[in-house]
Amino acid sequence: MPSLEQTIESILPGVQKPSRYIGGESNQVLKDPETATARVVWSYPDAYEIGISNQALQILYSMVNERTDAWAERTYCPWPDMADAMRREHVPLFSLESWRPVRDADLWGMTLQHELCYTNVLEMLDLAGVPLHASERGDDDPIVMGGGPCASNPEPLAPFFDCFLIGEAEDLVVRVVEILERLPDRRKRLLALSRLPNVYVPALGSHLVDRAVYDSFDISTQPTNPIVPYASAIFNRASVEVMRGCTRGCRFCHAGSWYRPVRERPAERVVEAGLAALECTGYDELSLTSLATSDYTDVDDAIAGIKSKHPDLHLSLPSNRVDTGP
Repeated sequence: MPSLEQTIESILPGVQKPSRYIGGESNQVLKDPETATARVVWSYPDAYEIGISNQALQILYSMVNERTDAWAERTYCPWPDMADAMRREHVPLFSLESWRPVRDADLWGMTLQHELCYTNVLEMLDLAGVPLHASERGDDDPIVMGGGPCASNPEPLAPFFDCFLIGEAEDLVVRVVEILERLPDRRKRLLALSRLPNVYVPALGSHLVDRAVYDSFDISTQPTNPIVPYASAIFNRASVEVMRGCTRGCRFCHAGSWYRPVRERPAERVVEAGLAALECTGYDELSLTSLATSDYTDVDDAIAGIKSKHPDLHLSLPSNRVDTGP
């Protein structure tokens, strides 16, 4: 009987863009799964070329893999042709790093960036062989955690998630991993997670949950070794988050409220992170990301510092306003 790896290899030539599923990209992290006391899989519930550009997952991936006792891997929503082939050949949803089933992980975290990905969440659960409803899962199933902007209203997906991380994850992800390592029992893990001030466990009933705010953003160092994809991504460039939050308060903008208060990285940290990311990835374009980069106080100094080292570099300044700008 062929192994899982052999079966995956046999179906890849028959699907579009097999590079979406093979892993092995520059800067991915490989570890011995037998020595990792906590195995985490991060997911963006959309196609690879969309999810690989998500900065939040790149940050969380790096943070977990900095620990010697934990291993973070990735998976994305397969394209319909690959999903059909996986069902036909009885291949469960697998991680890109080890090609091991996602259902064998301790924690399966999904970032929920917009409501249109909700059906993909259910598709991925089904492909993984994980019961759709959290109430039907047992000790052999991973803890399925949701996060991201849509976790501001978790109730539409509450039946399908074991828990939600409400707010910004940087200060919480290490504590979550420590709970996984300390407690082998599923129910004890969920009880411990529910005691964190920013985690909502639907099965334990309604309770007050605070939105997590990453207070150390201004003094933190952003990971500078993002994964460089084989397949063309929606953003083929390095990026540095220069500011979180927004001062504008536009009534239509969810992110402007969700990521309050405004926090800025000093120009010297932005320059340092940007230059390191360029060296580590080989990209010829760098994005200084935020909700309104033209409002970033140190934007002129950051641009000057980066351009002094890379005068021919393409700089992307997203979310500029007509009435402001460098």
